[in-house]
Amino acid sequence: MNDRLEQLAERLCEQRLDAADLDALNDLLLDDEARRDYIRHVHLHAALKRQVRLQAEPASRMLRPSHSWRGRSIGWLTAAALIALAVTAWFVSSSFTTPTQPHDSQSTAVALLSDTRDAVFAEGQGAMQLGADLPPGLIDLRSGAAQMMFKSTAVVDLTGPCRLKLTGTNAAELIGGTLNAYVPEAARGFEIRCRGLRLIDHGTRFVVDAAPSGPVRILVTEGLVELRTRLAGGDEQSIWLTAMQARQYDPEAGRISELSPDAMVNTNNPVVNAGFEDAAEVATHATAWKLPHDVQRRSEQVRSGSYAICWTPSEDVQSLQIRQDNRMPITPAQWGRTISTSVWVQAEQLDPDTGIVVKTAFFDGLLGEGGKLIGSATSDRMVGDATGWRQISVQQAIPAGARNMNFQILIIPSHRSGEPITTSPVYFDDARIDMLPIAATQEHFQEQ
Repeated sequence: MNDRLEQLAERLCEQRLDAADLDALNDLLLDDEARRDYIRHVHLHAALKRQVRLQAEPASRMLRPSHSWRGRSIGWLTAAALIALAVTAWFVSSSFTTPTQPHDSQSTAVALLSDTRDAVFAEGQGAMQLGADLPPGLIDLRSGAAQMMFKSTAVVDLTGPCRLKLTGTNAAELIGGTLNAYVPEAARGFEIRCRGLRLIDHGTRFVVDAAPSGPVRILVTEGLVELRTRLAGGDEQSIWLTAMQARQYDPEAGRISELSPDAMVNTNNPVVNAGFEDAAEVATHATAWKLPHDVQRRSEQVRSGSYAICWTPSEDVQSLQIRQDNRMPITPAQWGRTISTSVWVQAEQLDPDTGIVVKTAFFDGLLGEGGKLIGSATSDRMVGDATGWRQISVQQAIPAGARNMNFQILIIPSHRSGEPITTSPVYFDDARIDMLPIAATQEHFQEQ
């Protein structure tokens, strides 16, 4: 492990990391091997800390989450390390079932609840506190998001509503909902079953979307995944997927078929109500977005779906800001990864000095609860007429320390006062944030 990285990781765990250290850590975490070393170090620190506290405090007190971090720029990192990553304590204090044995009938814990965000679990689910040990059985997430780390070190993120049955230290069954999985080398062989389909991972990241009815959809974002199913005649079908390949599985026919990765856009997009299809209490307003009163949902010009949002400038209002806040959480595992933020625009007769941009801002906590801006990225200005729909986008690495990001659409007028920026409506549709594969992240930084 790099001496400087080890020093910074230790300072983080001891809550002695200052702003300059945070910038240095952010730079180091751009390297894949450095990120793995960082995670192992924090895991070990969490394990030792947890073992000491287990001997000194009742479990109920140890697992009580602290709320003091929300107003601080660094403190939450240690809380996350000591609770969300405490799974390594298993490797220190208990025996371990190897990843080559995916199914486990033992009643002992097979995973740990490592993160939640606005999570609501079904009644009777039990105490779902951060750091809680999870035995084999059903996880019934009604809304929000939850993350769990298996004893094998595989990590899954669930988006509610989602029902996942834990079946072993390196295996689970997805009954319904959306699952994002990250499988490090140590957990190679991690298996997800879903309605007769087996997904066997070989060190990768993938997404599974199982709607209440219809096909199961799979997207591999990194690495290699094997899909297996048994056909009606008894023969086994096996297909291997690599990065940015997708398939869909029909449980009725038992067949796996081609699927464009674009078909899983909504599954992998953290922007809420990205197409402005869902109305708020007032039908012209879009849920999850902060819209000025003169921005409305309209149906006469759309890129996809049935609605877009529309703004017409007036003599009094020549600039615009549309935002979505506190709805896109970030985990330490995503630091250093590159995201692409985009939106589609249609604007005619636009003043040549006026620009339309899309912006991503990163915060170390929740806005309104002490979260501070720690980084941002703004696209090049889209200027001139947009004949038909045009996409504007920006790519940016997620900085270390980021806890949330927000999405902004801005219209920046020219400096020539008194001149309207346009006489025609401006339409926006299909907002997106994409987490780019590791290879694309490396290419992005090579171009800088």
